[in-house]
Amino acid sequence: MPRFDLALFDLDGTLINSLPDITAAGNHAMRTVGRPEITEQQCRFYAGQGLPNFIITALGPDHQDLYDAALAAHLGYYRDHGGTLTRVFPGVDGLLDRLKEAGLKRAILSNKPHAATLGDAERLLGRHAFDAVIGHRDGYEVKPDTRSATEIIERLGVEPDRVAYVGDTAADMLTAKRSGFYAVGVTYGFRERAELEEHGADAIVDDAAGVGDAILGTDR
Repeated sequence: MPRFDLALFDLDGTLINSLPDITAAGNHAMRTVGRPEITEQQCRFYAGQGLPNFIITALGPDHQDLYDAALAAHLGYYRDHGGTLTRVFPGVDGLLDRLKEAGLKRAILSNKPHAATLGDAERLLGRHAFDAVIGHRDGYEVKPDTRSATEIIERLGVEPDRVAYVGDTAADMLTAKRSGFYAVGVTYGFRERAELEEHGADAIVDDAAGVGDAILGTDR
């Protein structure tokens, strides 16, 4: 019998490599409001904290008056062009199939805006028929707030100690630990191993196959 009933995944930096599209949308927003463009390396650290915080950080403290225009530009660009450069990480399709075959439910919880989360999940991972997909919604705090995580497990009828949460950032590890989940950190995403260790990862893996091993309790 598997140790877990639900594998709950972050999206960007965990299931999909969306960094080129996030960078392109961010730079469109910065150009629109006359601010300097940002690098892909900067986006590694800006991404994952929710789009409002991304825009606030990219603008800098002295230019928050441009927030509304920059946010609208980013949303419009991602709506029209998001996904063009995004790819599923190697091994993820096989991982999701493996978890399904083992009898686990699979779900996504992202800090990306909810509509974009649904769109990316359907376009890139639609064949996997996730049991729940939730992004950041109005009236909710971003991760590591646990409200949306709790909503998912209640909807699916899963106890916290039967959930493995997989992500690539401090926010993901904190969400897992605060929710009572098993925290699996991935090093192939946007952040470094040290960040995952510092924020309480129970397991840290280097590829999608390692995620499956950590969740299903097998060694390669």
